Amino acid sequence: MKNILNFKQKSQDFIVEEILPFKLIGKGDAFYVYFEKRNYNTMDIIRHLTMNLDVSRMALGIA
Repeated sequence: MKNILNFKQKSQDFIVEEILPFKLIGKGDAFYVYFEKRNYNTMDIIRHLTMNLDVSRMALGIA
């Protein structure tokens, strides 16, 4: 019997694009940042931002 399960093993196999449920209007007290990351998890990026931009972790939202 042939194995029909294909397990993804490469980072290129995991692509996630967040789609916002609203339109960005360019006004307000918040901003949206779109970035691509490779070989880092979300918390690695958050840690980098908080340490290098002098931003509180509580000030950052994650989609």
